[in-house]
Amino acid sequence: MSLSACRGSGAPQTRRTLVLGLLAAAGAPWAWAAHARDSGAAAALLRAHLNGYADVLRGLQALVQLRPDLTRREFERTASEMDLLRRHPGLIEVALVRHVPPDGREAFLQAARTDVHLSGRVPVQFAIHPPLPEGAAYVLTCLWPSAGRDAALGFELHAAPALLQACERSGSTGELVASAPWSMRGETAPVQALVLAARDHRTAESGQEGRLVGAVLLVFSPAEVARALTHALGQPVSLADGGADGAAGPQDALTVDWGTRRWRLQ
Repeated sequence: MSLSACRGSGAPQTRRTLVLGLLAAAGAPWAWAAHARDSGAAAALLRAHLNGYADVLRGLQALVQLRPDLTRREFERTASEMDLLRRHPGLIEVALVRHVPPDGREAFLQAARTDVHLSGRVPVQFAIHPPLPEGAAYVLTCLWPSAGRDAALGFELHAAPALLQACERSGSTGELVASAPWSMRGETAPVQALVLAARDHRTAESGQEGRLVGAVLLVFSPAEVARALTHALGQPVSLADGGADGAAGPQDALTVDWGTRRWRLQ
Protein backbone atom coordinates (compact mmCIF):
# COMPACT_ATOMS: atom_id res chain seq x y z
CA MET A 1 0.00 0.00 0.00
CA SER A 2 1.34 3.44 -0.87
CA LEU A 3 1.67 6.01 1.87
CA SER A 4 3.14 8.67 -0.41
CA ALA A 5 0.08 10.88 -0.11
CA CYS A 6 0.25 10.75 3.68
CA ARG A 7 3.98 11.03 4.27
CA GLY A 8 5.67 14.26 5.10
CA SER A 9 6.63 16.31 8.09
CA GLY A 10 3.05 16.49 9.37
CA ALA A 11 2.18 12.79 9.32
CA PRO A 12 4.21 11.59 12.36
CA GLN A 13 3.12 14.66 14.31
CA THR A 14 -0.52 13.94 13.42
CA ARG A 15 -0.23 10.43 14.84
CA ARG A 16 1.57 11.66 17.98
CA THR A 17 -1.07 14.31 18.55
CA LEU A 18 -3.86 11.78 18.22
CA VAL A 19 -2.16 9.37 20.61
CA LEU A 20 -1.49 12.07 23.21
CA GLY A 21 -5.11 13.18 23.00
CA LEU A 22 -6.30 9.63 23.47
CA LEU A 23 -4.00 9.12 26.44
CA ALA A 24 -5.29 12.30 28.05
CA ALA A 25 -8.85 11.07 27.69
CA ALA A 26 -8.04 7.52 28.75
CA GLY A 27 -8.28 8.17 32.47
CA ALA A 28 -11.61 9.98 32.24
CA PRO A 29 -14.00 7.06 32.89
CA TRP A 30 -12.96 6.67 36.51
CA ALA A 31 -13.05 10.36 37.39
CA TRP A 32 -16.69 9.70 38.30
CA ALA A 33 -15.72 7.40 41.17
CA ALA A 34 -15.67 10.34 43.58
CA HIS A 35 -19.42 10.69 43.03
CA ALA A 36 -20.19 7.04 43.77
CA ARG A 37 -22.57 7.92 46.61
CA ASP A 38 -24.74 10.13 44.42
CA SER A 39 -28.00 8.82 43.03
CA GLY A 40 -27.55 7.34 39.59
CA ALA A 41 -23.81 6.93 40.17
CA ALA A 42 -23.77 3.51 38.54
CA ALA A 43 -25.37 4.87 35.36
CA ALA A 44 -22.99 7.84 35.36
CA LEU A 45 -20.00 5.53 35.72
CA LEU A 46 -21.22 3.31 32.91
CA ARG A 47 -21.79 6.26 30.58
CA ALA A 48 -18.34 7.66 31.38
CA HIS A 49 -16.77 4.25 30.80
CA LEU A 50 -18.46 3.91 27.41
CA ASN A 51 -17.46 7.47 26.55
CA GLY A 52 -13.85 6.48 27.25
CA TYR A 53 -14.19 3.63 24.77
CA ALA A 54 -15.71 6.04 22.25
CA ASP A 55 -12.75 8.43 22.63
CA VAL A 56 -10.41 5.58 21.68
CA LEU A 57 -12.51 4.74 18.63
CA ARG A 58 -12.78 8.34 17.45
CA GLY A 59 -9.02 8.76 17.68
CA LEU A 60 -8.43 5.61 15.61
CA GLN A 61 -11.13 6.65 13.16
CA ALA A 62 -9.49 10.05 12.67
CA LEU A 63 -6.13 8.38 12.03
CA VAL A 64 -7.57 5.99 9.44
CA GLN A 65 -9.52 8.75 7.70
CA LEU A 66 -6.46 10.97 7.47
CA ARG A 67 -4.29 8.05 6.38
CA PRO A 68 -6.57 5.54 4.62
CA ASP A 69 -3.58 3.44 3.54
CA LEU A 70 -2.44 3.09 7.15
CA THR A 71 -0.12 0.11 7.51
CA ARG A 72 -0.53 -2.76 9.94
CA ARG A 73 2.69 -1.75 11.69
CA GLU A 74 1.41 1.81 12.19
CA PHE A 75 -1.97 0.64 13.48
CA GLU A 76 -0.35 -1.72 15.97
CA ARG A 77 2.18 0.89 17.11
CA THR A 78 -0.54 3.46 17.73
CA ALA A 79 -2.70 0.99 19.65
CA SER A 80 0.25 -0.20 21.75
CA GLU A 81 1.17 3.37 22.71
CA MET A 82 -2.35 3.94 24.02
CA ASP A 83 -1.90 1.29 26.78
CA LEU A 84 -5.52 0.28 26.22
CA LEU A 85 -5.88 -2.83 28.36
CA ARG A 86 -4.68 -1.11 31.51
CA ARG A 87 -6.47 2.19 30.98
CA HIS A 88 -9.82 0.75 29.89
CA PRO A 89 -11.00 -2.20 32.00
CA GLY A 90 -13.14 -4.66 30.06
CA LEU A 91 -11.59 -3.84 26.68
CA ILE A 92 -10.52 -6.97 24.78
CA GLU A 93 -9.19 -5.66 21.47
CA VAL A 94 -9.31 -2.94 18.85
CA ALA A 95 -9.36 -3.73 15.15
CA LEU A 96 -9.43 -2.24 11.68
CA VAL A 97 -11.93 -3.80 9.27
CA ARG A 98 -11.40 -2.99 5.60
CA HIS A 99 -14.29 -2.57 3.18
CA VAL A 100 -13.28 -4.57 0.10
CA PRO A 101 -15.33 -4.19 -3.13
CA PRO A 102 -15.61 -7.31 -5.33
CA ASP A 103 -13.30 -5.91 -7.99
CA GLY A 104 -10.62 -5.04 -5.44
CA ARG A 105 -10.13 -8.37 -3.71
CA GLU A 106 -6.98 -9.56 -5.43
CA ALA A 107 -5.20 -6.25 -4.92
CA PHE A 108 -6.34 -6.23 -1.29
CA LEU A 109 -5.00 -9.75 -0.66
CA GLN A 110 -1.64 -8.98 -2.23
CA ALA A 111 -1.26 -5.86 -0.09
CA ALA A 112 -2.43 -7.60 3.12
CA ARG A 113 0.11 -10.42 2.68
CA THR A 114 3.03 -8.00 2.52
CA ASP A 115 1.78 -5.64 5.26
CA VAL A 116 4.29 -6.21 8.06
CA HIS A 117 3.39 -6.49 11.75
CA LEU A 118 5.00 -4.24 14.36
CA SER A 119 7.07 -7.27 15.42
CA GLY A 120 8.43 -7.63 11.90
CA ARG A 121 6.41 -10.74 11.05
CA VAL A 122 5.06 -10.93 7.50
CA PRO A 123 1.53 -12.49 7.27
CA VAL A 124 2.19 -14.38 4.04
CA GLN A 125 -0.66 -16.81 4.82
CA PHE A 126 -3.27 -14.03 5.12
CA ALA A 127 -6.55 -15.17 3.55
CA ILE A 128 -10.17 -14.06 3.70
CA HIS A 129 -12.28 -16.55 5.63
CA PRO A 130 -14.89 -18.03 5.77
CA PRO A 131 -16.00 -18.17 2.07
CA LEU A 132 -16.61 -14.76 0.55
CA PRO A 133 -20.04 -13.29 -0.14
CA GLU A 134 -20.85 -12.14 -3.67
CA GLY A 135 -20.85 -8.45 -2.84
CA ALA A 136 -18.49 -6.24 -0.87
CA ALA A 137 -16.59 -7.82 1.99
CA TYR A 138 -15.71 -6.50 5.45
CA VAL A 139 -12.35 -8.04 6.34
CA LEU A 140 -10.52 -7.85 9.67
CA THR A 141 -7.10 -6.58 8.61
CA CYS A 142 -5.41 -5.15 11.73
CA LEU A 143 -5.80 -6.21 15.35
CA TRP A 144 -4.39 -5.24 18.73
CA PRO A 145 -3.26 -7.03 20.84
CA SER A 146 -1.92 -9.05 17.92
CA ALA A 147 0.31 -11.67 19.55
CA GLY A 148 -0.94 -15.14 18.72
CA ARG A 149 -3.91 -13.80 16.80
CA ASP A 150 -2.85 -14.39 13.19
CA ALA A 151 -5.73 -16.83 12.70
CA ALA A 152 -8.21 -14.01 13.35
CA LEU A 153 -6.78 -11.85 10.56
CA GLY A 154 -8.80 -12.12 7.35
CA PHE A 155 -12.05 -12.88 9.17
CA GLU A 156 -15.00 -11.73 7.04
CA LEU A 157 -17.85 -10.15 8.98
CA HIS A 158 -20.70 -11.82 7.12
CA ALA A 159 -19.93 -14.75 9.43
CA ALA A 160 -20.69 -12.52 12.45
CA PRO A 161 -24.08 -10.90 11.71
CA ALA A 162 -24.00 -8.72 14.85
CA LEU A 163 -20.74 -7.12 13.71
CA LEU A 164 -21.78 -6.87 10.08
CA GLN A 165 -25.02 -5.11 10.97
CA ALA A 166 -23.17 -2.62 13.16
CA CYS A 167 -20.57 -1.91 10.42
CA GLU A 168 -23.21 -1.41 7.75
CA ARG A 169 -25.28 0.88 9.94
CA SER A 170 -22.28 3.00 10.91
CA GLY A 171 -21.22 3.13 7.25
CA SER A 172 -24.60 4.43 6.14
CA THR A 173 -25.24 6.85 9.04
CA GLY A 174 -21.77 7.85 10.23
CA GLU A 175 -22.78 7.30 13.85
CA LEU A 176 -21.07 5.21 16.50
CA VAL A 177 -22.95 1.91 16.69
CA ALA A 178 -22.92 -0.65 19.48
CA SER A 179 -23.41 -4.20 18.25
CA ALA A 180 -25.73 -6.80 19.69
CA PRO A 181 -24.01 -9.32 22.01
CA TRP A 182 -22.32 -12.31 20.40
CA SER A 183 -20.12 -15.20 21.50
CA MET A 184 -16.43 -14.73 20.83
CA ARG A 185 -14.07 -17.68 20.77
CA GLY A 186 -12.04 -17.80 23.97
CA GLU A 187 -14.54 -15.74 25.98
CA THR A 188 -16.78 -17.40 28.57
CA ALA A 189 -19.49 -14.72 28.38
CA PRO A 190 -20.96 -12.76 25.44
CA VAL A 191 -19.01 -9.75 24.21
CA GLN A 192 -20.06 -6.64 22.33
CA ALA A 193 -18.39 -4.21 19.95
CA LEU A 194 -18.47 -0.49 19.33
CA VAL A 195 -18.09 0.39 15.66
CA LEU A 196 -17.23 3.59 13.78
CA ALA A 197 -17.07 3.72 9.99
CA ALA A 198 -14.06 5.45 8.41
CA ARG A 199 -14.14 7.36 5.12
CA ASP A 200 -11.22 8.67 3.11
CA HIS A 201 -10.98 12.40 3.82
CA ARG A 202 -8.99 12.91 0.63
CA THR A 203 -11.95 11.90 -1.51
CA ALA A 204 -14.33 13.89 0.69
CA GLU A 205 -12.61 17.23 0.07
CA SER A 206 -14.45 17.71 -3.22
CA GLY A 207 -17.77 17.69 -1.38
CA GLN A 208 -18.41 14.01 -1.97
CA GLU A 209 -19.27 11.65 0.86
CA GLY A 210 -15.82 10.05 0.71
CA ARG A 211 -14.78 6.53 -0.17
CA LEU A 212 -15.62 4.02 2.56
CA VAL A 213 -12.31 2.72 3.89
CA GLY A 214 -13.87 0.37 6.43
CA ALA A 215 -14.48 0.66 10.15
CA VAL A 216 -12.65 0.64 13.46
CA LEU A 217 -13.94 -1.75 16.11
CA LEU A 218 -13.52 -1.96 19.86
CA VAL A 219 -14.52 -5.29 21.42
CA PHE A 220 -15.27 -5.38 25.13
CA SER A 221 -16.66 -7.69 27.78
CA PRO A 222 -19.82 -6.39 29.50
CA ALA A 223 -19.12 -8.81 32.37
CA GLU A 224 -15.70 -7.24 32.93
CA VAL A 225 -17.15 -3.74 32.71
CA ALA A 226 -19.67 -4.72 35.41
CA ARG A 227 -16.81 -6.06 37.54
CA ALA A 228 -14.96 -2.76 37.20
CA LEU A 229 -18.12 -0.82 38.12
CA THR A 230 -18.60 -3.07 41.14
CA HIS A 231 -15.07 -2.29 42.29
CA ALA A 232 -15.55 1.47 41.81
CA LEU A 233 -18.94 1.57 43.54
CA GLY A 234 -18.22 -0.89 46.32
CA GLN A 235 -21.41 -2.83 45.63
CA PRO A 236 -22.41 -5.58 43.18
CA VAL A 237 -23.40 -4.41 39.68
CA SER A 238 -24.40 -6.42 36.62
CA LEU A 239 -24.84 -5.14 33.07
CA ALA A 240 -27.43 -6.36 30.55
CA ASP A 241 -28.03 -5.45 26.93
CA GLY A 242 -31.51 -3.96 26.56
CA GLY A 243 -31.74 -4.06 22.77
CA ALA A 244 -31.33 -1.58 19.96
CA ASP A 245 -32.48 2.03 19.77
CA GLY A 246 -34.01 2.49 23.19
CA ALA A 247 -35.94 -0.77 23.19
CA ALA A 248 -39.34 -0.99 24.81
CA GLY A 249 -39.42 -0.88 28.56
CA PRO A 250 -39.31 1.72 31.32
CA GLN A 251 -36.32 4.02 31.59
CA ASP A 252 -35.05 4.85 35.06
CA ALA A 253 -31.86 5.80 36.89
CA LEU A 254 -30.31 2.41 36.06
CA THR A 255 -31.00 2.60 32.32
CA VAL A 256 -28.55 4.17 29.88
CA ASP A 257 -29.35 4.82 26.20
CA TRP A 258 -25.99 5.07 24.45
CA GLY A 259 -24.47 4.11 21.09
CA THR A 260 -27.77 3.08 19.46
CA ARG A 261 -28.50 0.60 22.25
CA ARG A 262 -30.07 0.49 25.69
CA TRP A 263 -27.98 -0.73 28.60
CA ARG A 264 -29.46 -1.82 31.92
CA LEU A 265 -27.66 -1.98 35.24
CA GLN A 266 -28.92 -4.42 37.85
